[in-house]
Amino acid sequence: MLTYHSFSSPLGDITLYLEDAFLIGLDLTSYERFHGRLTQRLGKYLPIEEAVAAKTRESALIEEWLEQYWQGKDSPFPVELRFYGTEFQKRVWTALRQIPRGSTVSYQELSQMVGCKGCRAVGTAVGLNPIPIVVPCHRVIRKSGALGNFSACDGAPTKAKLLRLEGVSQFDAAAL
Repeated sequence: MLTYHSFSSPLGDITLYLEDAFLIGLDLTSYERFHGRLTQRLGKYLPIEEAVAAKTRESALIEEWLEQYWQGKDSPFPVELRFYGTEFQKRVWTALRQIPRGSTVSYQELSQMVGCKGCRAVGTAVGLNPIPIVVPCHRVIRKSGALGNFSACDGAPTKAKLLRLEGVSQFDAAAL
């Protein structure tokens, strides 16, 4: 069964999509905006339009985990993830989960982690990450050390906020 749950956070609205007990999508936006993007990305895999609004046990656990995250606490994620995408995208998203809190890697380093010579292909997969924060695409920066893009919320300023929350202090307003 597909469900979604929206709630407020320090960064604004968050919407979760779950398939049974698996998190398949998270976005830093309202249900209306996220539903359209998720339908584009996952509609070929799942009947997204059949999702029902429900606060499930799993969505409550995720909301609680995010509350701890906003407070700077690092704990294991309480729900299993399920990725829908190409095998390459899944490899990139899995590699993102290996980047520790408070650390960053360049797109080039991430390319090496997944055994790919194409930084652009990796960057595209990072940008299509359906579960930001949990799958920490915000921890990927440019080779030059510049912040780079972020596809969620208001872009680079949100990426900088998340990194500062995790203890990466080099990105301030001047870096944006």
